[in-house]
Amino acid sequence: MEHLKQRGVVLIMSMVMVVAIMAVAVTLMSSSTLDIKMTHAVMEREEAENLLYGEVQRIIQQQQQLATNSVFLLPREQIPEGESLWLQTTE
Repeated sequence: MEHLKQRGVVLIMSMVMVVAIMAVAVTLMSSSTLDIKMTHAVMEREEAENLLYGEVQRIIQQQQQLATNSVFLLPREQIPEGESLWLQTTE
């Protein structure tokens, strides 16, 4: 009779261990999912910054090709306050 009780205790203890291991596994998976989301957000931000930097470089090059007609050479008095200044293009 004592032998049968021990089998039940071993079964219960093994089930408790399985539940504990599953809890650790779920925690690790949710943590790695968060890391993946954060990495993706950083990559998107880097891509956006690189696109912006490239566009700024393109506009600077266009204005350099205009030489004296460049809006970069306008005096402060000729730049309307509070309005966006449309850049002249060579196209």
